[in-house]
Amino acid sequence: MARASEHADRPLMVLGGAQVYALALAAGAEEQILTQVHLSPEGDTFYPHFDRAEWTETRREPHLDAEVPFEFVWLARLVPGDPAAGRGSAS
Repeated sequence: MARASEHADRPLMVLGGAQVYALALAAGAEEQILTQVHLSPEGDTFYPHFDRAEWTETRREPHLDAEVPFEFVWLARLVPGDPAAGRGSAS
């Protein structure tokens, strides 16, 4: 994350774990591309909570006929570069 400022003129894609995603949200990530899987499996690792009210959906690509239904969801931060976002609760 520290080296991201060296490439501020290019998009940066973050591939997590949960802690890496949380750091990116706290650092002011301006976009998210989420995969919403229509299952509720047991597990102990989750995407970090973020305040959904601070984001707007810009695109949705459903794959509801897949063996495991899912959707790609694009979100954009309403106030780009706001590092306070990502510290709220999920909606």
